[in-house]
Amino acid sequence: MNETEDCLSQEEIDAATRKFVPNYYICYDDDGNITSATNMLPSAGNYLQVSYAVFEKFATGAELFANWIVCKTGNSANVAGVDIVQKSQQAITFRNNMFEWIKEEPDSDTEVSVHWDWFNKKWIFYASPEAGKKIYNSEIGSKTLVFYISHENRFDHLLRIIEINTNDLLNGHAEVPFIYDVEYDIDGINLSTKCVFKSYGLKIWRETKE
Repeated sequence: MNETEDCLSQEEIDAATRKFVPNYYICYDDDGNITSATNMLPSAGNYLQVSYAVFEKFATGAELFANWIVCKTGNSANVAGVDIVQKSQQAITFRNNMFEWIKEEPDSDTEVSVHWDWFNKKWIFYASPEAGKKIYNSEIGSKTLVFYISHENRFDHLLRIIEINTNDLLNGHAEVPFIYDVEYDIDGINLSTKCVFKSYGLKIWRETKE
């Protein structure tokens, strides 16, 4: 009687010996507050894939959730364009809302553009046609857009708050004169806002008129 040799196929051996590389995630709520760190893919809610080094700090308590926030920075490494940022370095986190640091040049898809006009000593705010439709159809939850000017090296050092009525943007644009000396040095300040619209851009006008 011949005995049947019990052995695994090459595919089964490969599957059994394949190295498992886990992924790590930071979960956060709609306001950017971190709620958990896990090595299991979340089935719902907001989450961001991170390295083991980042995961370990939160999982072991070396870093506290309360000291960090997930905010929109335009990070191209993930679909949401967000990063984990220390609150002391994040652009104005005092109501635990999601904020965007406005630093990229506007393009054809930018919904709200801010122009820093050195010669005329003012900020100029524009809404794209798409943003204008959202305002007109009441598709945004705020009648006022709030912009924060902070120190370049200290996001928590607030220098000025600018409020714009959204209806003013429907009429073309809104202009706000500089009132502080720091506003004349665009390289020494940061501009941020709550994420009401999909995208923002900053145009810098340094040219002088003849």
